[in-house]
Amino acid sequence: MTDLLHGHLDRNATEGGVRTRVVLDTSVLVAAMVEGHSFHAVALPWLQRIQQGTEVGLVAAHTVAELYVVLTR
Repeated sequence: MTDLLHGHLDRNATEGGVRTRVVLDTSVLVAAMVEGHSFHAVALPWLQRIQQGTEVGLVAAHTVAELYVVLTR
C-alpha cells in the first residue's frame, strides 16, 4: 500500500508526530469524488485530511483498478 501524497509507505515519521494511516476502499473514494453521491459529505473530508497531511492515505492497487472501472462506466 502506498502513501497517496508521496507514492511511498509512510513510516510514521513526520515533523508533527505520528499521523494516522487510513486505508480507503472503492466505496469511500467514489463517494468522495462524485459530488452527487449520498455519502459525499461524509467521505470528502477524509480525502481532504489526507491532502492536508493530517492523515496518511493508503489504497490497494486493486482499489485503484476498481475505481477506474467504476468512474469510467
